[in-house]
Amino acid sequence: MSTCSQPCARELPDTLMWIIGMTRHLDSCAAQEDRPLKVRFYGKLGEKLGAEIEVDPPTGTDTIVKLRNVLADMFPYASADLQQRSRACIADSIVGEGHKLAGIETVEFLPPLSGG
Repeated sequence: MSTCSQPCARELPDTLMWIIGMTRHLDSCAAQEDRPLKVRFYGKLGEKLGAEIEVDPPTGTDTIVKLRNVLADMFPYASADLQQRSRACIADSIVGEGHKLAGIETVEFLPPLSGG
């Protein structure tokens, strides 16, 4: 009995299914990258900029700090609040300045909280 390195006919459907699955996954990723990013603001930022905006960040805007810079350029009157006085939140978690935005749909900026 000889063995061959090529997929046999009964294995081909599994291979095709894998290719189809990968193609759908890649299409989904590409569609997600083309989607605008939702940015929500609370406190003073929400009053100045509105509760939610959608932005198409320029290529290379891949971290929170770069997004802050883009938003500060778009809204110079809110620059100090955007860059110094707010915390970024993604999926109910406070994230650092270097947090990657890949695959993220919504970023929220929270004002500093004060106790009372």
